[in-house]
Amino acid sequence: MLYNGSGKQPRYSQGCDLWLFRRTGWPRVQAFQNVATRLRCGTWTGDVMRVETSGASKQTVRQDRLTEGGDVMRVETSGASKQTAQQGRLTERGDIMRVETSGASEQTARQERLTERGVAASRKMAQTDSSNMQKYKGLINSVAREKNVQAGIIAGIISRESCAGADLIQGWDDDGNCFGLMQVAKEWHTPIGGWDSKEHLSQATGTLVHMINTIQKKFPKWTREQQLKGGIAAYNCGPRRVSDYDDVDRHTISGDYSNDVVARAQWYQQNW
Repeated sequence: MLYNGSGKQPRYSQGCDLWLFRRTGWPRVQAFQNVATRLRCGTWTGDVMRVETSGASKQTVRQDRLTEGGDVMRVETSGASKQTAQQGRLTERGDIMRVETSGASEQTARQERLTERGVAASRKMAQTDSSNMQKYKGLINSVAREKNVQAGIIAGIISRESCAGADLIQGWDDDGNCFGLMQVAKEWHTPIGGWDSKEHLSQATGTLVHMINTIQKKFPKWTREQQLKGGIAAYNCGPRRVSDYDDVDRHTISGDYSNDVVARAQWYQQNW
């Protein structure tokens, strides 16, 4: 057999074998024929049919079963939508829907002449304020996006602080100390904008964000949701007076500020 170098089937050449025999002897002829045979059969580097094997490992078999319905690494994707990305930013300081709450205290519920107590009372008050809250929905959503805070949290504070504006006298509380929908205390801050303006909501929400960030630094081992609740309490009583998560409202008004706001915020977040 003689390999002709063209990739075609090798051809037999008796004359070539005789020439090799005369020049080198019979062993060289056999070696030449062996090379030609290997080239023809594709076994120059070994015959795979003669290789010992134990087959696929358990891991390989298991991986094959895991991808029998499709391999996620081969799926085309455009990534998260803008809405999903925005939602992720809104909950980066904690998700209000995952915050534990006992709702309004008996004192707070009694002030509003409610028979309900706890979370039920808070939700009832939020629902009562919802018609007024609709007036500010666009402003709340805008500020929520700018400050990366869930809209329900802002609405929950507005409901607790001013009943969505229904309790204000020309934008002020009864004593003339706190201003606007979210009741910015003039003792600590200089109010900005009108009482129901975006400037006011932005200022107050900025204060809330600052309180949450302060609580995160003060209590780094708390979960994000615990830090969020602590920040809401600090919005009312200041971060220095927040010292224990289990009694986070110890120094807040009526001893229930963050629990009441959280319950109201959860209602708004669900019904926004």
